Amino acid sequence: MDSAGAVSGMSKKHERLASLFKAGDRYSRERIKSIIGIDEPAGGNWYTGYHRVGNTVFIFSTVGTPARTGHEYGDQWLDDERFEWRGKTQSTLKQPLTRFMLSDDSEVLLFVRESNRASFTFAGIAKFQAAFDEKPFRIIWATQRSKR
Repeated sequence: MDSAGAVSGMSKKHERLASLFKAGDRYSRERIKSIIGIDEPAGGNWYTGYHRVGNTVFIFSTVGTPARTGHEYGDQWLDDERFEWRGKTQSTLKQPLTRFMLSDDSEVLLFVRESNRASFTFAGIAKFQAAFDEKPFRIIWATQRSKR
């Protein structure tokens, strides 16, 4: 796998779930599940960083403070649009979900918060910029984050 690459343009199929959210608005995980019409039980991947629903991967990142699990991975905004994100502790770029989120077939939606009790702010569709095969892996995403 290349350590860096550009994502091709977003197709119509990728616009479906992203169009339900507005960049800069705040959402709880429960509200997001309600908006997209899923009723999954609490716990599991939905509550520990990232989760796939169909062709969409939801990334939930806590920046600058440990998340509720106690982990602080060092996720950070590099500038107004680029976000540096790390996977779960033992995750690699070779895992199926990671490979999928880096593919042209996925829609990746980035939600970020600065406190482990706050709602998440929707940063927008995340487009793959670069990946680093470390443990945990590290990915640079480009977004069109609202500057509110």
